[in-house]
Amino acid sequence: MWFAILLWALCSIGEATNPGPGKQVYPQIGCINPTGLLNKGSLLQQLPQTPDGTIWAVSESHLTTPGIVKMKRELALHKTGLSLQAGAPVPSRSNTLSAIGGRQRGVAFLTNTPHRSMTPSWTVDQWSESRIHSSCFLLANRWIQGGVVYGFSKQPDTIATKQKTESQVQCLVQRLAIHSSGLRFIGGDFNQPMGGIASMQQLSDLGWVDVQQWAQSKLQKPIQFTSKGATTVDHLFVSPELACYLKDVHVDSSWFPDHAVLWAEFESLGQPPMLPLWKQPSPIEWKNVKEADGLLDTNDFNQM
Repeated sequence: MWFAILLWALCSIGEATNPGPGKQVYPQIGCINPTGLLNKGSLLQQLPQTPDGTIWAVSESHLTTPGIVKMKRELALHKTGLSLQAGAPVPSRSNTLSAIGGRQRGVAFLTNTPHRSMTPSWTVDQWSESRIHSSCFLLANRWIQGGVVYGFSKQPDTIATKQKTESQVQCLVQRLAIHSSGLRFIGGDFNQPMGGIASMQQLSDLGWVDVQQWAQSKLQKPIQFTSKGATTVDHLFVSPELACYLKDVHVDSSWFPDHAVLWAEFESLGQPPMLPLWKQPSPIEWKNVKEADGLLDTNDFNQM
């Protein structure tokens, strides 16, 4: 009797310390610019969504403080299955007490995963621009860190505008690419083409991948316009660790009038985790080789 109880206890302990395969979650991460979120709940309800694994980075949300409250109610009313993780509220377009509509900026996340805001590393002034935000999302017991950006749109080709957008994007690059590791992404409407600001090249140098460029290279999919059918200014960059799971990339302009919806599909974040490995041979210090004891000199090869 006591032997049976002891055997049952040992089996239970072994099962707890060596669990079976976890829940299979196939993430879907994308970015949208709806030119204002309010009153678009029915459209948001129709967006592509995978259970327990969808994250949308939203640029130009136009959400004021009362607008954020109303938007959360709207998401529930339309049964979207999404919750709102809003960045800094934007100023109202009007000074009247009943004003809800905000000015043309603001960023947020829409997700059906557990989430929380990340501790900011930028100044109050940078935050109050309502153009950057970062959060963590829990998928398959693994955290994905994400950032969203909305670049300056007025005269985007000028040096002054590029510098202002670069300053905002750098906040996310430093927070997510330089001082973080693991599964990460940065997406949104940069209002800049690929290579338009230095941060894009910096991300590439750090091993980050633009998903449309990945799809062009791996799937032979042509890079598509994302803004008014004329330019590609909406981007989604993923870290080397997250790029290991890339499966497919989509661009669809049928939802919102000005910007296409861009999203990437990923393989399940299962166990063990995939790791990016880029093995590169190092140059041989021939001078040191010749001086080492017991090794052949180059002249020895000529005598063989």
